[in-house]
Amino acid sequence: MARSREARPKEVMRAAFYSLWGVLTLVLLFGVVYLFVRLAQRERDLEAAAGATHSSTTVRDDAPAPDHPLARLYFAHPTELRLVAEDRPLAMTDATLENCRAAIRALIDGPAGGAGPSLPAGAHIRALYLLDSGELVVDFARDINTPALHSAGAEWLMVQSLAHTLIQPGLQGANDRPVVSVRLLYEGSPAEDGFPDHILLAGPVRPDPRILGG
Repeated sequence: MARSREARPKEVMRAAFYSLWGVLTLVLLFGVVYLFVRLAQRERDLEAAAGATHSSTTVRDDAPAPDHPLARLYFAHPTELRLVAEDRPLAMTDATLENCRAAIRALIDGPAGGAGPSLPAGAHIRALYLLDSGELVVDFARDINTPALHSAGAEWLMVQSLAHTLIQPGLQGANDRPVVSVRLLYEGSPAEDGFPDHILLAGPVRPDPRILGG
C-alpha cells in the first residue's frame, strides 16, 4: 500500500513531463511551419518585385536606337564621275582616330541610297595612325585591290571619297587633333608601289573640290 502511494506521484510527474514535452513539440512544429510559410511568401514577394523591375527596365526589341551624330560620307555617283554625299549616323567617341575608323568601315559597307560604292565591300584596314601633324595614315590589306578599281576614274573616286570623308570637322574628337591630310598605304607600303595603278600617291592627299561636280 505504501509502495503504491510512492509510485503515484512519479506517475503524475511522468504524465506531466510527457504532456509538457508534447506541448513543446507542437509549439516547435508550428514554429517551423510558420517559418517556412514566411520564407516562401518572402521569396514570392522578391520574385514579383524583380519581375516588375525587369519589365520596367527591359528595352524592347523594336525600340528606336539612341541618336548618333551625323557624319557625311562620300560615295560614287551612279552615272557620273563624281562623288555624292550621304549623311549617316555614326557612334562617335572622343578619339578622332576611332571616329575615322568607323567612317571608313561605313564607306566599305556601302551607300544606303542610290549611290554607288567607292570602296570594295571586302576591303579591310590593316592599320590606322593619326600623326601629330594631323596626317591620317590608312593601311589597307591586299583585298582592296579588286578588278572594279582597275581604272583611273574608280581609283580617283576611291582616293577622294576617303579624303572628303575623313577630313571633316564632324569626325574630330573632343580635345583631339583634326585630320588635315590622308596618306594611303597598301600592305604596309606606299600605295604607288603596288596599288593603285593609275594614280601616283607619292604623298598625302587632300580633298579636291572638283570631284563633287556642280
